Amino acid sequence: MFILVVILAAVSYSIGGYYMKLSNGFNQFALVFVLFYLGAGFQAWAMRNDQMTVTYILGLGLEVVVAFGSGIFLPHESSSAIKIADTLFILVGMVLLCLA
Repeated sequence: MFILVVILAAVSYSIGGYYMKLSNGFNQFALVFVLFYLGAGFQAWAMRNDQMTVTYILGLGLEVVVAFGSGIFLPHESSSAIKIADTLFILVGMVLLCLA
């Protein structure tokens, strides 16, 4: 359940960031606000019974991975070997953090 809630938080934040990119000022502010609010709620829920350091860093790492993937597939932003390598390093760090 813990990992599902952290994933929901990361996805909410990332989709909110995507809509922030699409917005022209405040025209989609309500949607961005709702998604960020959901993300914060899921993150707070996940932190209730687990270590803040692990939960927060895991959430941020997942947010990076989801934002990277959605940036490539939704607005078709460019990717490069260095961006892929950076994302893989973040994934490795998250796995090591969970194993510690």
